[in-house]
Amino acid sequence: MRKKILGVILILIIVFISPTLNAVSDFNTSVRISKIKIKAGEITEVILDLSKLGVKGINILGLTIEYDKTKFETIEVTGLNGWMPMYNDATGKLIADNNKFIKTNEPALKITLKAKAQIKDEETVVKIKGIGASDGEHDLTDLEKIIELLIVDMRYTVEEITIKEKTSIQTLREVLELGEEYKVEVLTIDGILLTNLSYLGTGSTIIVKDQAEEIIKEYTVIVMGDITGDGEINLFDIVKLISYVFDAEEGFEWNETIKKAAKVTLTEGSPGLFDIQRIISYVFDRKRF
Repeated sequence: MRKKILGVILILIIVFISPTLNAVSDFNTSVRISKIKIKAGEITEVILDLSKLGVKGINILGLTIEYDKTKFETIEVTGLNGWMPMYNDATGKLIADNNKFIKTNEPALKITLKAKAQIKDEETVVKIKGIGASDGEHDLTDLEKIIELLIVDMRYTVEEITIKEKTSIQTLREVLELGEEYKVEVLTIDGILLTNLSYLGTGSTIIVKDQAEEIIKEYTVIVMGDITGDGEINLFDIVKLISYVFDAEEGFEWNETIKKAAKVTLTEGSPGLFDIQRIISYVFDRKRF
């Protein structure tokens, strides 16, 4: 009799408890990322896949998306294969339901993230946390997913370019070897748009745009010996350099670009007496640096 009772208890455990244990453990998610390395302003897509859904399947899915809002402009969640998501970006919480119990392994959600356009190279992490589901009877859980992304500012690069004295915008295309399909704009050291008849001076900014008006390249101009930024080497540059060397300059900002232009001897250190001598020789005797 005692053996029969034990046998009945064992059957009850197998029939009622074992399926419950299987239901709780039979749930898994994984992610697929379209781009781990993205440009500033571009999007990347994260697909959430379901697997190990048990015999009955699931029809409710919940999770929380955690991301850095200083690095991403927007985030959109799209349901796949009948999943209908409701997402609150303020809290990051998402809940999705399905009209049927899903038993087969399949993608459920597409998460689209758009990186901000004005951002420098940044590493960032997107977390999918609190992942849970329901089979109508049991609450199921899965481990959080961590997605590591790299946002790179590849819109254009900024370089220094050394050009000759009295170079105009008209001759600049030849210097840069640019075709007619590119648009060139030049800003003076004070940020004023340069006209075609003016010279490019030290500290000017050359902006190269494509046919879509997107900036593809930017240059900072250096004209050796041109300290005032007017594109010519003359007495005014000598006066500026003498004032700098003897610490008598006021109201003039000596940034690194101007210092490079003044360092005509191409030696290390700050501009000095030998640089003054070289510029004087150039202005009055037209001797090359």
